[in-house]
Amino acid sequence: RRISQSFIYDKPFVPKHLIVGGITEGVPRELPPLRGFVRTSFKESPLAQFRIEGPPIANDIRFPILASWQYGLGRAVAFTSDARTQPTANITGWDADWVESDIYKKFWEQAVNWSLRPAEAGKMTVVSEYRNGRVRVTVMARDENDRPVNGLDLQGKISLPRAPKLGEKVPAVEFKRKGPGQYEAEFAADEAGTYFVTVQGTQPGVGKAVGAMFDTARTGVTLPYSQEFADLETNTTLLKQLAEITGGRYHTDDPTELTQLARSSELFREAPKTSRAYQPFWYWLVFAAGILILFDVGVRRIAVEWLEVQAAATVFWAKLRERPEAETSATLGQLQRRKLQVQEEIERERAARRFEPTASPTDPPPRGADEIASGPASALPPAPPLRTNERKADVPEDMMSRLKKARDRAEHKKDPKDDTP
Repeated sequence: RRISQSFIYDKPFVPKHLIVGGITEGVPRELPPLRGFVRTSFKESPLAQFRIEGPPIANDIRFPILASWQYGLGRAVAFTSDARTQPTANITGWDADWVESDIYKKFWEQAVNWSLRPAEAGKMTVVSEYRNGRVRVTVMARDENDRPVNGLDLQGKISLPRAPKLGEKVPAVEFKRKGPGQYEAEFAADEAGTYFVTVQGTQPGVGKAVGAMFDTARTGVTLPYSQEFADLETNTTLLKQLAEITGGRYHTDDPTELTQLARSSELFREAPKTSRAYQPFWYWLVFAAGILILFDVGVRRIAVEWLEVQAAATVFWAKLRERPEAETSATLGQLQRRKLQVQEEIERERAARRFEPTASPTDPPPRGADEIASGPASALPPAPPLRTNERKADVPEDMMSRLKKARDRAEHKKDPKDDTP
């Protein structure tokens, strides 16, 4: 809502006087109109004062014309209109109606005087000194006749070089009398910056009467750097030690010796070649740490079955040790197949003659497997038919079957002559 409109309001309006006093002391409630102002926001702070208000442009937004702010020992005034009207030079601004009124001169004199520090009578002299981390403030009080004034009630306020934190209390300065009209106080100063001290002296009252103001004085002390940078003396002992360690030479601060040294070539001699150049290797350590982290995570998170790993390694090693088989020729392959066929036929013949008493004389002698394999391939005679009464060795028989077969064999061997009457 603020940025949608122009920050410059250039229409006539009548400002509203809210606070009378201080800057607007003696200024009437009804103010002359202004012809414009710059829209700003009021700082929500108990230290800021909203003195003159502008026209109500929006229902929930208030725009200040005059605002004042006092923070510690500092004061600030903000006037959002202008003060550039000059009737003699034919320059007309937003405050043209104010220039023609009686409040113009009085208003600006009070605004400037309120912003400046109060005038000092010069009855008190304040001197500050920084030493060993503490600031010492010395106050000398004199009256109009330059005589020391004793028994003053001095109160000191410190302005730190930074804004105090929320809830932080700035320590007060307590003054103690050290001599006739002389008062001293100390406070710690650890931060770099400027410290301002305001001393206000009052004379003690009689009875219930409030003491009268004697004088007010200000002083300041600056800490530009830390304490170790404040020592500007040359550390000759350290320089001698460095010269001994590095093989250098030490010369005293004598003008004659320094002149002779500058004329000679000793000052610009080459440095001894005793130094070593060290190569950084931290990145290798970082790389190794990254790899070790992966192994560490693997050991912690991955479960290894060593039996399965051993079995897989054995299979892999066996595959590596396999030798390629030589390709056999076609003739050798045929001979091997023929040899297998002959062995099968021999087995069948042996099975057929297992229960025969004698071999037939007309049967040719069996041929060996090697003889058949080495001879020419020829057709073999067909195998003799199996007998019907041949016993099958592979078929299991019960007791009754064996008894029946034994009876049949006995009847077959019986002599026919024994059957005659």
